[in-house]
Amino acid sequence: MPDKLNELRERASKYREYHSRFRAGEKQILETDPECRTLHSKDGLYPAHNIQKATDTANHFITNYETMTANNNQGSWAGWAKLPKRS
Repeated sequence: MPDKLNELRERASKYREYHSRFRAGEKQILETDPECRTLHSKDGLYPAHNIQKATDTANHFITNYETMTANNNQGSWAGWAKLPKRS
C-alpha cells in the first residue's frame, strides 16, 4: 500500500506542474516530444512538426528551413524568397 500511495503522490505532483504551466500560458503539453504540437491532418489530430524548407532551384540544396507550430503556411515564407536577377 505505501508504494501505491507514493505513486499517486508523484502523479499528483506531475499534474500540479502541468496545471501551473497551463496557467502560465502554455497551450499544449506533450510528454514524448515537448517541441511537438497537435496539428490537424487529413486523418485527424496528431502530434507533429510543421517544417517548411526552401531550396535552391539550380542545385536543389536546402537553403533555409523553419520549424513552426502553426497548422497552415500563411505568412511563413515572407522574407525567404529572393528572385534571381534577370539580365
